[in-house]
Amino acid sequence: MRSIRRAHRILRALANSVDGLTMTELSAELDIPPSTVHRLVAVLQEHQFVSRQDSSARCCLGPASLQAGLAARRPRVTSSPRAAEVVAGLADASGQGALLVELRGRRAEAVLQRGLGEWAGGYAGDLMPFHAVAAARTLLLDMDDTHVMRLLSEYQFLPRRDRTPGTVVELQQRLDTMRGRGHESVYGEYVPAVWEFAAPVRGGAGQVLAGLAVVVHEVRTTGEQAVRMGERVAHAAMEISTEFGYRV
Repeated sequence: MRSIRRAHRILRALANSVDGLTMTELSAELDIPPSTVHRLVAVLQEHQFVSRQDSSARCCLGPASLQAGLAARRPRVTSSPRAAEVVAGLADASGQGALLVELRGRRAEAVLQRGLGEWAGGYAGDLMPFHAVAAARTLLLDMDDTHVMRLLSEYQFLPRRDRTPGTVVELQQRLDTMRGRGHESVYGEYVPAVWEFAAPVRGGAGQVLAGLAVVVHEVRTTGEQAVRMGERVAHAAMEISTEFGYRV
């Protein structure tokens, strides 16, 4: 417990510093022996809670600390009445289904749904597989490869369709493509002959809060309509994002 308290003090000191702190400064400021500071920082650095530049002896908070901070600040999208209105509007516009998915621990859960019937083949369920549902995949956009690997360390890539990513590497490749265009359009990955259009809902700090998606059967859309629907979902996601303080 003593080591945990000291590690917590180190992180708080780095969070309050402007340009980071050296080992010597941490030891003096926190009244912790230099050898103990070196040992704790090494462990924190190994797990990416602390970063050190090769050209500098100064320590600063690492990406894992940032991700933990964003997670702690992540509001529930369902707290906004506007989110439910947007999901309902997308479902009405598509004539079929729309859903909003949030990250709950290691799972992607559908928290708002509209118009998803039996034809959707499982989209109406609470748990959304990261590899097969674009709305769930959207939740991984902010994570680097190491974080994705850690989150999916016990994840089962259950077979779905030929188009569905079957490994973490394939999923990461899809994420790279999605990051480049900001939204996702997929066909037949979860349910045959069904399109899914998804985009991230972001918070004031730019962090992904949720994945918004429309699900449409191929008989209800054309290629041109699919392009427009993808743009509409991205616009709708931005509309919810502004409710949480996000600005481009």
